[in-house]
Formats: sequence, structure tokens, C-alpha cells
Amino acid sequence: MKEFVEYLVKRLVKYPDEVSVDVRRGQGHWQTGKDNHVDAHACESRGNQAGQKIFRGNRRRQKRQSLNMKIQVGKIVKAQGIKGEVKLASLIDNTENFKNFRYLYLNEQRTGVVSVRTDGNFVYVRFSTVTDRNAAEGLRGLGVFADKEQLPLEEGRFFIDELIGCSVRLNDGTFVGVLDEILQNGSADVYVAVKDGKKILFPFLKDLTIRIDVDAKEILLDKKRFSEVSVDEN
Repeated sequence: MKEFVEYLVKRLVKYPDEVSVDVRRGQGHWQTGKDNHVDAHACESRGNQAGQKIFRGNRRRQKRQSLNMKIQVGKIVKAQGIKGEVKLASLIDNTENFKNFRYLYLNEQRTGVVSVRTDGNFVYVRFSTVTDRNAAEGLRGLGVFADKEQLPLEEGRFFIDELIGCSVRLNDGTFVGVLDEILQNGSADVYVAVKDGKKILFPFLKDLTIRIDVDAKEILLDKKRFSEVSVDEN
């Protein structure tokens, strides 16, 4: 898979010999922007390729990982200190957003947030129900969730988990496949559509995407641009 992604990305950049691909499979809560940019992990705006990142994560597969209408925003790494504070690996790019949470979910239990401090991609949180180190140690490896409404989106933006499962079509009516996966690398996110068991890979580009309709679960792409940038893995 890495070779396919590297081949695809090299077709998009000015200096292909300088490309190095580190593929990460997502499972998180990202957004696409108003201009149909992808907001991607470790990905800055580069021409018409990818837009600014908003949500990111070190994730395996871009499948929905939610409890009802909840979104995973982090994972507890370890206990911190003796008063119940935990160190949390953030799954959202702007860790300062954690300071806006008044409560979060541990397993399915709503838990008050007492304090938050940030350090790079890590967040240190004290929960109202966790008061000592022993209790904090018991949370190691646990996912931390927030209600979706706690992460409001601007108009024209979407959670990536809303895009997974969308039908991908070209503007001549051709059915490309169903969006199954998103591969994250340092240049542009690569989207994977599946049709009859075969995978078609394409980067999420502004000039490729015509329309996204999450209610209809459909993504419409420009046929000409698609022919230039897509790769059939098989």
C-alpha cells in the first residue's frame, strides 16, 4: 500500500524525488473545508492539494469510532502525579479545545472535567470521578469521548466519519465505489474507494471535488481530473 501512495503522491508534487511517504491509517474525526480541502494530519496547505488540518490522530482505520453521537477526542496514556490527573494523547489538532470541555465520557460514563493543561499534542486532565493515582492508573489505554455538539463545525465542513460510506461518482454518472478508508501522509490525504472488492485510490483535491452531500451520502468528482490523479490498486 505504501508504494501505491508514494506513486500517487509523486504525481502531484513539483519535486517527486524529494517525496517520502509515511502512511498512517486513520480512524478519527477530521473535517473537510468549505473549499473541499481536506483537513489532514501533518498536512499543510499546498497549492490545491490539502487544506489546513483541524482534527488529527495516530489512527489505524478511518472507520467510525463513536458511542452513539460521540466522538473520540483522545486516549489516556498514563497516570500523572498522585491526585488523579491523567496524560491524554489528543486526537484533535488544537489541544486548547480541551479547555472548553465541561465534561467528557470515559467508557459510556459522563464525567466532569476539573482541570486541563496542555503540552504539545498531549493534554493533562483531571476528572471529577478520578481522585487518586490508583484510579488514574486503571484508565490507562482508555478512549476519551465528547459529544459531537461540543465540536461545532463551520458551515460547509464535515466530520470525516460522515464521509466514510459515501458513494463516489464522477460527473458523467460513473460509479467509482464506496469511500472505505483514508490514508494520511505528509503531502495529501489519499482516499480509498472500493468497488467489487477492488480499491481505487485518489487524493482529496480542491479541483477534483465538485460536491459533497453527506445527507445523500454522495461525493461527486470531476471525471477529467480523476483520470489524471487516480490509481487502481489492483
